[in-house]
Amino acid sequence: MRTKALFKKGLSDLMLQKPPGEITVRELADYVNLNRGTFYLHYKGIYDLLEQMEDELITDFQTILMQHRADDMQGMPLSMLYDIYRLLAQNADFCRALLSDKGWLPFFEKIKVLVKEKCFEDWSHLFPHRDSASYEAYYSFMLSGTLGLLEYWLLSGMEQPVEEIASQTERFILHGMDSLSG
Repeated sequence: MRTKALFKKGLSDLMLQKPPGEITVRELADYVNLNRGTFYLHYKGIYDLLEQMEDELITDFQTILMQHRADDMQGMPLSMLYDIYRLLAQNADFCRALLSDKGWLPFFEKIKVLVKEKCFEDWSHLFPHRDSASYEAYYSFMLSGTLGLLEYWLLSGMEQPVEEIASQTERFILHGMDSLSG
């Protein structure tokens, strides 16, 4: 629906300027050139809109994680990374807003929980003889680097195609610094 898309795009734009708690319904409605009544036909308030946007993205993200099984990937996460980057590219405005200094941190906490569950499930299947402390350490290392790369890609204008950044992420995850030499 075009109206909802306008409100979502408008909220993403305004979140680059200020935190969601400082954005009013009137300001958003004026920004997208619609009236407040139209907004309230769809949402209870700014946080309701933000929560719906967040829930949609998290649901799509979770679907991608569930579609890629450890057995199918065989330790090579490229196909999953490609799907994740494509999802982020399709939601680039909102993702940039979430990553901005005015962003919305609860979203990333939810994503981290989903990723951790997926990683630990896959790793316990692929590396059954490792202890949970090893998983925790690698997860922490991998998550920080991957989120940093996602942030770099989104905030630098997504200059690299999805296929290239997904491949680079996989190389970094699997080969670390060695990936810079080749």
